[in-house]
Amino acid sequence: MSSLELRKVVTHSEEVHREGGRAAEPPLNLHGVAAVITNPWAGPDFTEDLRPLILEVAPELGEILVPRLVDLAGGGEAIEAYGKASMVGTSGEVEHGSALIHTLRFGNVFRDAVGGTAYLSPTTGSATATPTWRRWGSPRGEERRRGSRGSQVTVESHVRLEGGGGRTPLVLVHGVGLDLEMWGAVLGRLSADRLVVRYDLLGHGGTPDPSGDRTIEDFVAQLLDLVDDLGIGPPDLAGLSLGGMVALAAAARHPEAFRRLALLNTVFDRTPAQVAAARDRLALTEAEGMAPVADLAIDRWFTADWQTANPDEASAVRERLLANDVDAYLKAYRVFVEGDPLMPEGATLVTAPTLAMTGELDPGSTPGMSRALAAALPAGQALVLPGLHHLPPIEAPDEFVGPLLHFLDEEQP
Repeated sequence: MSSLELRKVVTHSEEVHREGGRAAEPPLNLHGVAAVITNPWAGPDFTEDLRPLILEVAPELGEILVPRLVDLAGGGEAIEAYGKASMVGTSGEVEHGSALIHTLRFGNVFRDAVGGTAYLSPTTGSATATPTWRRWGSPRGEERRRGSRGSQVTVESHVRLEGGGGRTPLVLVHGVGLDLEMWGAVLGRLSADRLVVRYDLLGHGGTPDPSGDRTIEDFVAQLLDLVDDLGIGPPDLAGLSLGGMVALAAAARHPEAFRRLALLNTVFDRTPAQVAAARDRLALTEAEGMAPVADLAIDRWFTADWQTANPDEASAVRERLLANDVDAYLKAYRVFVEGDPLMPEGATLVTAPTLAMTGELDPGSTPGMSRALAAALPAGQALVLPGLHHLPPIEAPDEFVGPLLHFLDEEQP
């Protein structure tokens, strides 16, 4: 017997001919579908784990709402944008509504109905656009963070899914101050025969910045909830810089969650002088904002000759850094500066075969760090890319992606 108790479904349509004092040409068609259901968690007792009923009820709710919405719109191809919301009665909690609609178990139904390769942005887009969004701070993630019922935080993570095929799915985690676009030059080869999942870290790109300080556990919870909600585990995982720190932290705390691990240009067991240099860059950003640190980063990451030969790529990285919300960037950079308190000793907890790869000329994530990281891991190997710096996926895509694919595809048919 289903745990979804449906009372009624309400549909609404309207045709708007003027909006904001102007004629709408063509008219704007708005459609809404609402379901009134019994809250499966309602009652006086606190439910520790919402996930079992999320898995059962959320897709059933999607199957009730989505076909009606598509019919009202005249087909999935006619839908250009969508939104979603929930209301909860006084016998429940706000997170009960969020748990049912802010999950890919619910969103997958919509994606399939519109025939898209990914999900629509909740605000703008088209049925073939690639942005996807999911909630960080799910009941499972909250349990990992040991938060209280009242501390539930709901944030939509910006995610993109590309490719497909028989190989193990690959999750990519970008560096601090950047976003999922940093993988663009290598995406074609990576997604040729596997699903590739890119997402924006908390406070980066299209993912909002939750209130409060940031910790490495926050980033780990975001990653694990994403993998869990997509149902792709255990995937391969590759992270660069802060993304590598997040990947290492997740694999150490949940070694069963990932098949293979690529730690790219990842700091490890830094000396006091190396940490002090990172703190100086943090202080510079706190005092003067993003502009000076963006200029410093570009010169650290790319040679002057490379910048001259690749002005568009260099400009795109600089503009991405400048576009960051300073407070959100500082939260993430403090995590990067202070590092994972579980490391370096915690590296021994990682069971997945791991590649530690960096550029020969990376001044921050040095070859020595990658070698030390590989030596500390039970199944680690190190690789140094000759002549490259901190962002090989952008600086030299072909030289970067070949070794990464060779590592990922070992022992695969």
